[in-house]
Amino acid sequence: MKILRLLSAIILLGTLASCSKKSSPAPNGNTGTTGATGMTGATGATGATGATGATGPTGLMGSIGITGVKGNTGNTYVAGYETNGTKEVAKIWINGVTNLLTDGSKDAIATSVVLAGTDLYAAGYESNGSVNVAKYWKNGIAVPLTDGSKDAYANAIYVSGNDVYVAGYENTGTYNTSIAKIWKNGVATALSSIQSSANSVFVVGTDVYAAGYIFGSSRAAAVWKNGTPTTLTPTISSAAAYSVYASGADVYAAGYENGKAKAWKNGVVLYNLTDGTSTDVNASSVFVNGTDVYVAGYENEVNNEPRLWKNGTALPLVTSFGGRATSTFVQAVNVYAAGYESNGAGTNLAKFWKNNAATNLTDGKHEAKAYSIFVK
Repeated sequence: MKILRLLSAIILLGTLASCSKKSSPAPNGNTGTTGATGMTGATGATGATGATGATGPTGLMGSIGITGVKGNTGNTYVAGYETNGTKEVAKIWINGVTNLLTDGSKDAIATSVVLAGTDLYAAGYESNGSVNVAKYWKNGIAVPLTDGSKDAYANAIYVSGNDVYVAGYENTGTYNTSIAKIWKNGVATALSSIQSSANSVFVVGTDVYAAGYIFGSSRAAAVWKNGTPTTLTPTISSAAAYSVYASGADVYAAGYENGKAKAWKNGVVLYNLTDGTSTDVNASSVFVNGTDVYVAGYENEVNNEPRLWKNGTALPLVTSFGGRATSTFVQAVNVYAAGYESNGAGTNLAKFWKNNAATNLTDGKHEAKAYSIFVK
C-alpha cells in the first residue's frame, strides 16, 4: 500500500475543478473546483500527456510513497476509508492504487478529495483518542482545523486559487449540539447559532455556497450564500441538503425531505428522485454538466440500491448485493460515481463506477466505503 506523502511530477493541464457528516460522514459533500462536500466543478481542457512521476519515499507503515501520475486525462481520485481490522484508516485511491492518509492507530475517515494544480487535497477527520478532530490533508500532510477539545467533522473541501475552503461542523460542548462551519484557510466561520451542519461547499468568485441543515423545531435543508441561509424545506419536515453546485447564475442542491430524495434549483424543487414506493431515498451529490444535472444517492427497496439520476431519470449502476452511491463527477462524455457495495457477507467494499462499469477498490476482507470522487 502506498502513502500520500509526496506527489511528484503530477502534470495535469487544464482548468481545475474541485470540490461528497456526523459520527459517520455525510453522504458526501462533493468535491470542488479551483477557481464541491465537497463539490465538483467544471472539467478543464484536456492536458498533454506528462512524464511519469518518480516513486516517493518510504512512508507510514513502511509503505512506499505515492507514485507520480501521468499528465493524461481520466485519472481518478477517490476518498474514503478501510478498516485494518480494528480501526478505520483514511485513504485515497488514485487510479485504484491505495494511498494512506493515516497510520491506522486511531479511527479516521476521508470524506472529500480534490486535485488543485499539482496539489492533492482531502478533507475528513481523525480521532485523537477522545474526540474527532476536523482536518484536511495537502499532499498527505495533515492540517488540523480544530483543537481537539470538542468533536468536529470536515465533510467537504473546495480549493479556489490560493484559498482552501472546508465545510463541516463542530460540537459546542453541549450534549448533541453542533454548529455548521466553513473554514477558510483554517479560520472558522459559524453559519448558524443553533444545531446545524455544513455538508458541502462550492465557491464562485467571491461567493461561497454551503449546503446542509438547520435544526429548529425540526431539521430543514438549507443552502447558505456568503453566510446567509435559505431553507429549502418547511420547518415541519425532516430534511437535509448534502451537496451544492453553482453553475452560472443557478444554484443546485441535492438531499432529502421526509425520506424522499430531491434536487433543488434556486431554492425550488427540480426533481423528486424516487418512484414513490420507497420511504428511504437519499441524494448525496449533485454535478451539473452543461444542461444536464447528475445526482448520486441510494434507494432502499429490498436492499439499499445505489442510484445515479440524470435529469431526474435513474441510470443503472451495476450491483449484486446493494449499496450506496455517495458522489458523482462528469468529465467529457464519461460519468463517474463512487460509493460502496455489500459483498453479500456483511462487509462493504469501496468502489467506483465509470459509465456503469464497476471497479472495486477493496477486496472485501475489511469494511470500506468511498465518499468522494474527483477526475482529472
